[in-house]
Amino acid sequence: MHHLLQTPLSLALNLTAQNTVTGTLFSNTKSFLTDVNTSSIWEWFTAHWDSFTAWLLQPHVLAIVMAWWITFTLVMTICMTLGFGPAGIVAGSIAAGFQSWMYGGFTPAGGLFATLTSVGMLGIAMPPFALIAALVATIVSVVVWAYMR
Repeated sequence: MHHLLQTPLSLALNLTAQNTVTGTLFSNTKSFLTDVNTSSIWEWFTAHWDSFTAWLLQPHVLAIVMAWWITFTLVMTICMTLGFGPAGIVAGSIAAGFQSWMYGGFTPAGGLFATLTSVGMLGIAMPPFALIAALVATIVSVVVWAYMR
């Protein structure tokens, strides 16, 4: 019964620490899986899954998760529709309108607009967009949580 109180990671670390002291580390995956006892991992997972789903279905938890998901999706959609795509500036986008209004046909090299165009074309804009969206979604979720308390 004691093994159900431990997480699968703590079981693995325990076994690794015990075997390191004696000087024998697991030589292959088969040895590791035999020593860890995979049935205990499955028992732990199934024992905790029901309590996790019960917690997740509580109205206040569901509201917080939904607030996070909706906010994340909206912010990502807004960031992606700015118009800095893999083929350059997307026609009819916010970026195209700004470029036409601000620069006409003479966009300066090395400026913020040119840099954003390069970032969009290289495809490296997604991680910063996801980080911004996650940060905004977390702030909204905290506000929802504070309101529901």
